[in-house]
Amino acid sequence: MHFDANGNKRVLADAGFPAYQRMQLMCAADCYVSARRGAGWDPLAAEAVACGRMLLAPAWGSQQALVQGFGLAVAHRMVPSNEPGHGQRWAEADADSLIAQMRAASEGRQILLANARHKAARFAQENPLDASTPYARKEIDLDDDALEVEKNEAAREGREAKTTRTLTRNLGEALMAFIEEEADREEAYLEGLAKNSAASSAGVPDSSAG
Repeated sequence: MHFDANGNKRVLADAGFPAYQRMQLMCAADCYVSARRGAGWDPLAAEAVACGRMLLAPAWGSQQALVQGFGLAVAHRMVPSNEPGHGQRWAEADADSLIAQMRAASEGRQILLANARHKAARFAQENPLDASTPYARKEIDLDDDALEVEKNEAAREGREAKTTRTLTRNLGEALMAFIEEEADREEAYLEGLAKNSAASSAGVPDSSAG
């Protein structure tokens, strides 16, 4: 959700965007709203906080601490789950509370955004990439080629070789750098497809063929 200079808001619902586009949209927005029925954990909520965006969501389930510490809590009520035979209750966001928090986000945009960016730094310190999930571990470990280069440089400089990239950015900055790298890779891939398609149409053999 984004607010323009006149306070008008633009709302974009998640429509299955690729990861890099989704995060570009996230960082272009002012706040992320997660108020679906039964929402107890939304991984995008943490990404929004990491990127310094306002978070509007129910403080319930496993995301309760995240919302209470970094977001604007939306009131909720417990309702029966619609899963047959489930016998459990889900949280349902209160519409009036959601409207009130969206209005508060609009009216206090500058202060709340500044506060969200400040909290992003604290979130990054509390959730370092190198202590995160195996996927994140894979992203920060040096690959074989980079590791070989690092070993050679370390030997010349008389120091111990590192096995991971040096992380000097907060989580939001690291995410954006990863998104940009993914976008570049996809753009190069699409350019290759277009080139091969044009060559095929013209009857020219594919130069990439072995």
